[in-house]
Amino acid sequence: MWAGGRLQYIAPVPIGKIAEKISEILSVTPKSGKAGRLVFVTVRHRIVCDGAVCIEEAQDIVYREPPQAVAAPPASAPAAPEGATWSETLTPDPVLLFRYSALTSNGHRIHYDAPYAREAEGYPDLVVHGPLISTLLHGVARRARPGKRLHHFDFRAVSPLFVSAPFALEAAPGDAAAAWSYGRAAPRESSRCGQKQCSPIEADPWKKAMVR
Repeated sequence: MWAGGRLQYIAPVPIGKIAEKISEILSVTPKSGKAGRLVFVTVRHRIVCDGAVCIEEAQDIVYREPPQAVAAPPASAPAAPEGATWSETLTPDPVLLFRYSALTSNGHRIHYDAPYAREAEGYPDLVVHGPLISTLLHGVARRARPGKRLHHFDFRAVSPLFVSAPFALEAAPGDAAAAWSYGRAAPRESSRCGQKQCSPIEADPWKKAMVR
């Protein structure tokens, strides 16, 4: 499972130049929880061009045991925040999930094989990619601060979103452009946030993207 990540956009990647991607495992941490045994892995990726780092990303990935029962959203997931000045609604379909899997070379069957997602992994339906939500929130953060450059983008997955269930992409501008997603199926006060961002200048837990 993609649990979260942190991206730094240090310098533009020049068009036409050859770029190199360097990946490194930073940590492997076994833990135990309600879902059984878990392994948390942090991987760092760097995009280097002409010897200079242009983009640096840290990915937090969680490996878990096969579930023994139907997976349920965590009861502690917070309600979606208030105060959005930008809001969009998206209904993901199987074609979108399949295309994003192909685009990112993601072979995990929970994104395109519904019987496997239900019977083997315990989900109610196909799972929306965490990185897809992150990609969409990138766009929302940029549109919330037009003409500004995205310097860093930190995100954390809170609760899964599923195919054919509408979800909202919202943002609130400020020193850091805050962006979040949550399911539209339930009333707002009971909707759980699908992803959230955290900025080092903010104390609240919601997902923030620094756009300067």
